[in-house]
Parts: sequence; structure tokens; C-alpha cells
Amino acid sequence: MVGKQNATHRVKKKSQDAKERKSNMAQDLNYATMKKVQEAKQVKKIKESLHHIAEAGSKAKHTIFLDNKKQKRKFTPEEHFDTVDELAMRHHNRPRKSTLATKQVLGLAAGATGEKQLKKILKTQKQTYDELAQREVREGKLEGLMTDIALEKQAMGKGRKRKINGTDGVEESGKPVFKWKKERKR
Repeated sequence: MVGKQNATHRVKKKSQDAKERKSNMAQDLNYATMKKVQEAKQVKKIKESLHHIAEAGSKAKHTIFLDNKKQKRKFTPEEHFDTVDELAMRHHNRPRKSTLATKQVLGLAAGATGEKQLKKILKTQKQTYDELAQREVREGKLEGLMTDIALEKQAMGKGRKRKINGTDGVEESGKPVFKWKKERKR
């Protein structure tokens, strides 16, 4: 007798029927929507905390209206903003002299301590801006995913449909566009 060969059993994966796929798509769409809302809340929270300080130095202008040319000649930012000369041209975190006398402002201490504090502040600020950019990208991807799932779910629906937009029915974005035949509802 010739040696027995091991018989391997192959289990056929049951293909999902249309109802199951629609149900799964609905769950996927709900999950993607939930995640997008979470990302949007995080983006809003980060934006509120940052105030786009990094961009303030180049484009921001502080317009001060004076009554006459004599006041214009006498004008000094240090006196107007009640701060020291080194901080007068800052567009953000411009502490007054009274604040400097009573409290120690981070990043303004003398010597190595101030430099260390300032480096730490700038590092944290950069990390927060990077996180903001990543979250905005993630939110955009989730928005795209939601539209893809909704389109696929609609394409699985009833009714005759055909692809439009050119010969192959694909837009510039690479996503198909469908048009359903108008059917009278009874």
C-alpha cells in the first residue's frame, strides 16, 4: 500500500451577504464619525491653547492711534505698553513692569536659568504645533474615509446606477461617481 497522504481540510470562508456588509459599513461609518468628532474636539482644544504664537512675529501689526504728530514723535512702545525695552517689541507675553517686579516670568530669568526655561517653553510649543498638524491631517483622512464608506454603501443599494465623469467614471480625486436612474416610487 502506498503511503497515506494527509488530507487537508479547507474551510470555505462564507462570503458576506449584502445585509451583513451594509451592517458592517454602517458600523464602520459610525466609528469613523465618532473618531472624527474626537479629533475635531482635540484640534479645537489645542488651537484655543496656542493662539498661533509662532506666527505672530512676522505678520502681526499693532496699530496705535494718536491725536497729533507731536504725540507721534514722543511715542515710545516701552512707555505705552508699560514694559522694559527688551520686551516692548514682543507680540505675545509682553508683561508689564509691575508684573516683572512681583512675579518671575518663565523664560525671562537672568543667565542660564532663563535660557533653559526659554528653551523648554519653545520645545513644548513646537511639540504642540506638531501635534496640531498631525491631528488636522488625521481629521482630514477620517473625513475622506467617511465619504468613501458612504459612497460604497450607496453603491451597494438598490436601483440601477452607472458611473459618470469621463469614460471610466472616475473623478480627478480617483473616486468613482455614480448616477442612479430615476425610478418612480409607488
